[in-house]
Amino acid sequence: MRTTLAYLEFLRISNLLSVATNVLAGYAIALALAQLPPDSSALIDTEAGARMAGAVGTMQHWPFLGALMSVCCLYLAGMALNGLLDESTDTQERPLRPLPSGRISRRGGWITFVVLATLGLWIPTGGQVPIPGLVAVIVGIVLLNARLVRTAPLFVGLARGWTIVGVAAIAWTLIEAPADSAVQGFGERWGQICSTAIFIMLLLYNWLHIEASWTVGLLGACRACAFIMGAVALCGDTGGRSASFPGEFILIVALPAAAIFAYTIALSTSARDEVRRVTPSASPGLHRWLIALMLVAALLSFLWLGLPSRVAESTVESRILWISVALGMAVALTALLVVSVGRAAKLVRSHPARTTAGIGMLIAAFSLYDAVICVASGALGYGLVCSGAWLLTRWGQRRISGS
Repeated sequence: MRTTLAYLEFLRISNLLSVATNVLAGYAIALALAQLPPDSSALIDTEAGARMAGAVGTMQHWPFLGALMSVCCLYLAGMALNGLLDESTDTQERPLRPLPSGRISRRGGWITFVVLATLGLWIPTGGQVPIPGLVAVIVGIVLLNARLVRTAPLFVGLARGWTIVGVAAIAWTLIEAPADSAVQGFGERWGQICSTAIFIMLLLYNWLHIEASWTVGLLGACRACAFIMGAVALCGDTGGRSASFPGEFILIVALPAAAIFAYTIALSTSARDEVRRVTPSASPGLHRWLIALMLVAALLSFLWLGLPSRVAESTVESRILWISVALGMAVALTALLVVSVGRAAKLVRSHPARTTAGIGMLIAAFSLYDAVICVASGALGYGLVCSGAWLLTRWGQRRISGS
């Protein structure tokens, strides 16, 4: 039991639902766009939305589940790799973590990373895992952290080159994949691109983050890709026809994804300051701008998706009832989001010792934002699921550290 808890802490399992709801929110937006009535709004090309959805009438949810499992596996793989590569730093600054304290072995950590990374790449590609490239990357990372290699600049250069070759091999496998795209769904193709991009960005971040502060942008891009994977999951079966994203789809997905990207950068910058035990360098008013961007994205989702989706309701009473419930939920969730992020920002800025608690609250707030997006898009049930995920994340963080 103790070993299991050690691995759960090693993977920071308490934060997992915050990335799962990113996928769910993206899926809710795509689902709302595909279900819009033909005459709902002049702002939306609903015929393009139907083409985007492909076989939307069947509403198959398996592609979404595949995207969800892939993102979760890659997220946990990133946590494992971060713990492995930061072991020397954690030994000095966080000796009670599972790896420095000896509660789990390096061998077990590496096996965990390889299994999770392989699953994360295998699920959206249907078994087309770039094994040679994956092995090359792992060998390169291991060499970079070997004591003998780190003492010789020549060996360091060779290990870095080997790692770059592995990443290039994975990317090349992805580029060559369209040869059999006639039998591959449109959404699966983009899911493969996003999952591979997440994997490569996680490698680059964990490789460079100690020396380069700009790598927090890679984490933001990973979160945005998780959101996009949920959105493209609905583009599964095009029936052999060519398919493309409608411009409205790109616009509607881009703004919430941009808000997630910006929020993640601010959060990751605060987390870097936590490790350094210094007062966070982010601007005190930054969280207000981030909240404003999030609310603009939610408002546009409501005007373009949530509200038009109810035009086809049979009676005026049913429309009024739905709008009242949706607005009530949106206002309540928005207030909770604003209070939660504001309180977390104060904790982060107050004292370095309180940064950990603030970071945990900021991570959990992802699910609140996803809940607002789901409700604004008309998916009230998904909004409740995301709200429950926020509660579970906060509960889990009190038992297993998420930072």
